[in-house]
Amino acid sequence: MEIREAIIHALDGDAILFIGSGFSLGAINEGNKKIETATPLAHKLLAECDFEEKDFTNDLGIASRIYQSAKSEIDLIEFLRKEYTAIDVTPEQEIIAQINWQRIYTTNYDNVFELACEKNKKKIQSVTLSDRPNDFKNKSNLCIHINGDIKRLTQEKLNSEFKLTNVSYLTEDFNKSEWLTLFRSDLQTAKSIIFIGYSMQYDLDLQRIVYLTPKLIDKTFFIISEQASKTEQALIKTFGMPFPIGIKKLTEHINEIKKNHVHITKLPDSYLCFSKPKIKDFPSSILDIDEFNLLVRGEYNIDNLYYSTINPTDFVYSIHRSKHEEVINLIKTGEHNILIHSDLGNGKSIFMTTLTAFLSKEGYNVLRFNKYYTTYNREIEQICQKEGQHILVFDDYMSYIDCLKELKIHRTNQILILSERSAMNDIYYNSLCDLFGDFHNIDLNRLDSNEIKQFVNILDHYGFWNKFSAERIDRKEDYIKTVCKGQIKNIILKLLNSKTILESFQKLITSIRKRNGYYEAILFILIARVSKLDLDLEDLAYSLNMSQLNSPSFQKDPHVREFVDFNTYSIKSKSSIISQVLLQQIFDSTIVVDVMLSIFRNLNAHRHDEKIKRILKNMMMFTNIQQTINKDDANYKHNILRYYENIKPLSSCNKNPHFWLQYAIVKISEYD
Repeated sequence: MEIREAIIHALDGDAILFIGSGFSLGAINEGNKKIETATPLAHKLLAECDFEEKDFTNDLGIASRIYQSAKSEIDLIEFLRKEYTAIDVTPEQEIIAQINWQRIYTTNYDNVFELACEKNKKKIQSVTLSDRPNDFKNKSNLCIHINGDIKRLTQEKLNSEFKLTNVSYLTEDFNKSEWLTLFRSDLQTAKSIIFIGYSMQYDLDLQRIVYLTPKLIDKTFFIISEQASKTEQALIKTFGMPFPIGIKKLTEHINEIKKNHVHITKLPDSYLCFSKPKIKDFPSSILDIDEFNLLVRGEYNIDNLYYSTINPTDFVYSIHRSKHEEVINLIKTGEHNILIHSDLGNGKSIFMTTLTAFLSKEGYNVLRFNKYYTTYNREIEQICQKEGQHILVFDDYMSYIDCLKELKIHRTNQILILSERSAMNDIYYNSLCDLFGDFHNIDLNRLDSNEIKQFVNILDHYGFWNKFSAERIDRKEDYIKTVCKGQIKNIILKLLNSKTILESFQKLITSIRKRNGYYEAILFILIARVSKLDLDLEDLAYSLNMSQLNSPSFQKDPHVREFVDFNTYSIKSKSSIISQVLLQQIFDSTIVVDVMLSIFRNLNAHRHDEKIKRILKNMMMFTNIQQTINKDDANYKHNILRYYENIKPLSSCNKNPHFWLQYAIVKISEYD
């Protein structure tokens, strides 16, 4: 992206602004002097305490403490108010404030941006970390002061939310606040990100957030001083594009672009939270390894799924479920609420993927929910405003019940297709019906006779029968029907009992165990798959609080690449069955619980994040915990109780009815 395109996004309201101390230079304060950066201000504080120049420090925090000891808190507050309260701003600052930014973040204490907005007769709301995002219905006019706001400085806040420092950085308080959720989401959703007068040199938290998501680099721009050193520019290139042009030249670019810019409001064709299925016009050839990856690893290709179901003779890959036609017929006859359910490993995810492809090819407008971002409410409203009928698809609806509540507010004629594991659906179905009325339920747990024939053909074609390969077709069909009870998960489990397959995974896990940090990451990926935690690579590093996940050695490790796709920065879709088998047969239950406790404690610190709330909720579910630990393990009961009794005191659990229900179920299961 070029800077011109970034400015156009800003003029369209699709950019976020992050300003540091360099932005405020040139503004006039109450002492009729120009607002200064931290270092000269530190010198001024010490000079007023009769320090000689040779004893000066550049650290504003230290200088402030010396001033406070020599005089008083009230004197320091008055000094800071006089220095940081702007009474006039520059024309350039006014031009920046004219833009309708998606959101503004600042590490500055001053009111320069607010005053510039006031001169433009624009409404802006200043907030600090002590405020809560949910208290502001309209968040588009917020200016978030990370280090404190001079207008709200009191003795009480001087040593708490007001962060006196000689460098601008994302404080530890910000990293633990509810505002971090909004910030992370804004970085993802904004079409461009513009930093003005901000240095990345000391901002370790911000470096981690930006570096964690390489896609941000292409849309992130740093407007820095024309005198910026090569070292500073080289550092910035790791996170975005440095532009050593200063604020004056930036505003010249803005004014030039504004001359011919026409903003057109239109409903988007693409969304961040939802995606449309994309099917190639010509299928690729299917190799033996593709089928192995589908059955054993749970990795699949949507094109292979689609073409194998419409042409199983030429493309032997996946079975065609008869329920596909049932869903399509229901839609054609006017059904608006459809619910798909199955037990873990019985093909629900693949069915939903194939179904969305079929519906899309039939000409329906299909949008499948991928991940929650703060743009969700806006996207749902826009989708429901569009002409024509849309099909909205939500997998694992229980995890996103709050999102469905928002959909209910705006829903008009949209068709809703939901999925959930059968056990979960039994518990939450009535609550779902309270929202949308009755659903037509479709159970995928058992294969019909035609589907069994297809499965036998696939296993024959790829030689997966092992010792059973010489048996007649009817014996193989009977084996799936009776021994495997017509369930996909039982067929897969029989395949996984192969000594060769288990040994290959054992070697893989053993090699990863020797690498510091990697073991926990891979273990969490498997736990996440079984417990439906819906993680991407950013969530993984965030949950584990492990910056080494961004290291080149981690990303190049061939064993790690079995689990993570670094080309798309996503976690590879390991099947829930293989994940469960690995957790229960290869990992020691004590280690599994230790890692889960470590993750839970770390996420508890970020419990205000909406996505983290969902992850924590799923990590409390007894049914999920059961499936990650081998019941035949001698320490099974002890580790289950140890897990719940260790998370019990945490703030996300101790007053949470959902936790106590799960804890009660654990106790009842032990007849306690």
